[in-house]
Amino acid sequence: MAQNGPRIGKGGRILREPKPPRKGLNKFKTSFYQLYDPALHRQTVMNTPRAKFKSVRNYNVFNEYLLYSDPTTTEADIHAKIPKRGVRLDDLTVALVLRAIDCPKSLNEWWPGEFDVNGMPKAERIPLGHAAKRWVSAGDVDLDGNVATEADEGYYYLWWKGLQVLMGKEGHDAGMYMVRPSWELDQQTGFSFKLTHRAVVQALL
Repeated sequence: MAQNGPRIGKGGRILREPKPPRKGLNKFKTSFYQLYDPALHRQTVMNTPRAKFKSVRNYNVFNEYLLYSDPTTTEADIHAKIPKRGVRLDDLTVALVLRAIDCPKSLNEWWPGEFDVNGMPKAERIPLGHAAKRWVSAGDVDLDGNVATEADEGYYYLWWKGLQVLMGKEGHDAGMYMVRPSWELDQQTGFSFKLTHRAVVQALL
């Protein structure tokens, strides 16, 4: 569904437009976190107390968390490779678990830094690590109803349910990320793309 009119929230409430992340939120970018290494950290993270996240100000509860960013992870080995506590997930991994795990409660319980209680990537979450992308060919139709031309062909960032873009560190560093309003109604199911969000790096990784 195209986003041509005002942003609508629960109860038909008109929501604000997305805006740049505030300075305090930008602190929690990729470089803030040490990368997770299973050879060094598996036992440590599995013993990490579960963080109690209540608002954007509580991102400090993840100060000691590590960043899971392994592009070799597949849907088949998610449960074997990704710790269910003590880690943040990069954008590519967020896309992977959204495809593989259809349980909002579990997503929020295991990775509270990434997902809200509805299993939706948090509106105020800063993009991390590798981006989630797809190749767009001429004739493909984007979220806003635009048809890609041959000149448009290339890699574009994935949007989940038409609301949250998973552009990773490269998109955030390029100043492309805007914080959407919370509780906006889903525009569609699954993943889509927008021609306005062409990937900065024209490669999957």
